[in-house]
Order: sequence, then structure tokens, then C-alpha cells
Amino acid sequence: MSRITKFEPVPRYGSEVHFCCLLRKAHSLDEILSKVACIMGAGICLHKAWWKEGTTMQIRTIGKPSIDTVLSQIVERYEAQFPGRIRACYLTGSYAEGNAVEWSDIDVYVLFQDAFVSEGEAAQAEQLGLSCTPLTPLRLDLHAESEQSQDSLPGFLRAAVKNTSVLLYGEDTREHMSLPGREEYTRDATEIALKFLLWLHQVENATYPLAYPDPDGAFFGYDQLQFLSDSSDRASARQGIRFLVESACRIGTALLAFKTDRSVSTKRESVQTYRELINDEWASFLEAMFERGKLCWSYNLPENEEERAELRMLCERMLPFENHYLRAHRAYLLAQLGSNNEAAKQFALQGLKQVIYPDEAGDKLY
Repeated sequence: MSRITKFEPVPRYGSEVHFCCLLRKAHSLDEILSKVACIMGAGICLHKAWWKEGTTMQIRTIGKPSIDTVLSQIVERYEAQFPGRIRACYLTGSYAEGNAVEWSDIDVYVLFQDAFVSEGEAAQAEQLGLSCTPLTPLRLDLHAESEQSQDSLPGFLRAAVKNTSVLLYGEDTREHMSLPGREEYTRDATEIALKFLLWLHQVENATYPLAYPDPDGAFFGYDQLQFLSDSSDRASARQGIRFLVESACRIGTALLAFKTDRSVSTKRESVQTYRELINDEWASFLEAMFERGKLCWSYNLPENEEERAELRMLCERMLPFENHYLRAHRAYLLAQLGSNNEAAKQFALQGLKQVIYPDEAGDKLY
């Protein structure tokens, strides 16, 4: 069992958040301290964890005890089962960036030295990750890869580890990690954006132009039942807008990939870069979706009538934003279809099966 003996703050960048919104629903001292840490920029610290044999591990923490305990247990379990094989463990996502909220995932990347020694080791590493799920009531997104196989990871994940992760344990290898090429990154960005759009509309395939998920709903069907984790029971679920915010930011990232050569790794970075490089009619919409939807409302439905009206306006604008993306998505797929790259052609054919563009809508596409 690990114990904390010393904290050494590591410099962190701050995050611009709405103070009153973050504290409004804090019901415990731990939650208040967590939210204040978000406002100030979550401090990353070191603590020493001792094995029973007396050896020492240094594990970086984020200043939130409930999360730090989970991260320490994950590192300790991997070192215990694979002694000497772990090159590094990284934290990505909202907890690494310092703007996690109630419904945020814990995103961990475990890197094995060199190559997996066998298919059995790779399978055991994956199984251990699954066995860590009960350590937290939150959704745990854990990837375990070897140095040799990490280039096969989705481009957005490689970019996140290299550019915006926090080293939890081991040797920092990020300087030597490769970023995905432009074509690979763009394909990954639009694929994940489309996946979230389909999830949000709860369909396997879509037809352009989209309609509201529920035209008669208070939020047009964009509010959905959300769970803390895949194993959570329905009693702990609440209506929320996590998929809405996630989908909007993923679409923004895909549009950035279509129109610029900049890669981004987080929602905040996507929104800020969109404003910087594209700065069109959707820039303010994306900023409001992130700042209000995530930072202020923590993916929950607001209770205040004025704020509910504000959310309804954002939801009303989401549909034309989605159709704006689908037009750009189609143009991208058609360009890929005409390329000499066979992988690009196959990607385009698959994408055109997922979204149907009727001929009668052709005059609306450009």
C-alpha cells in the first residue's frame, strides 16, 4: 500500500473557468478543493510509494486524493505483474489538463519497453487494464501498448500522449514519440467526429441533412442519460450533455484538420485553435459549448431557467453545425475517393456508407 511522504509542486498552466459555476454544486470539502484546484491550475506533485520489499517508486499525482489513489494503484499493479517491463505511464485528457469535472473520464496510457515479449504478454496487459476498472466509479480509459507498436494507435491518441499528457511514472519518452502524418491524423479526426455524431443521434447510419434527435424535446433530444462508467447502474445515471459537448468539440477538431495543418489534443485546445485559425460563425458557438457545457455546468442540465434557455439556444444551433460538418465531411471523402492512395479510397467508401447524401440534396452541399 502506498503512502504519501512529500509533495513537490510542479508548475502547471492555469485554466480560465467560471468560479461561481464551478463552486455552485460543490457539496463537500474535497469537491470544493478540487474545483478551486481547477481554477488555480491543478498542481502536479510527486509522492513516494513503497513496495513491501522496500524498493521505492516515484509516482506523480494531480492533487486530487481520490484520483491519485487510483493512479497509484494502476501503476503499482502493472509494475507488480510486469516487473521491469514498464517504460512509462502517462495521464491524458481532462485530469492531465486540469479541467476535469464530475463526469470526466480517467485516461491512462501505459507504455511497455521495446516490444511485447509475446502475444500472451500483450493480452495480459490488456486484461490487467480491464481488471483496474473497479478501482474507480468513473469511466477508466486505459491503453497499454509497447514502444514498438505505439505507432499503430489512433493519431489523436498519439498526439494527446506526446503533446498534452502528464508523466505519472517512469522514463519520459515523449520527445522520441512520433506524431501521425497529416493524412492519418485527418482521417482519425473525422472518423471519431462522425462516430460521436452517430452516437449522439443514436443511429448506425445517418442521412443528410440531419434532423433534431427529438424536435419536441426541451433540448431537442441532445440531452441524454449519462453514466459515470460502463459498469454504473441506472440509479446513478442522470440526464446530461456530455455527448453533446464532446461531439461539438470533435467536430471542431475535424474541421480544423480539413482546413488547417494544425493538430490538437484536447477540447480546450480545439476550441482555442478554431478561434485562432478559422474564426468563423461557429467559433463563438464552440467556445460557449465548452465553457458553459463543460466548465460551468459540468455536463449536467442547469437548473436555473435563464441558463436552461441558454443551453436550449446552444442545442438549437447544434443541428446546423452538424450539417455544416457533414458538408465538409462529404467534400473531404470525395477528394479521398479521387486520390491514388488505396487506404484513402477505402476510408472514403466506408464513410459514404455511414452517411447517405441523397441526390436531391446535392444543390445544398456546396
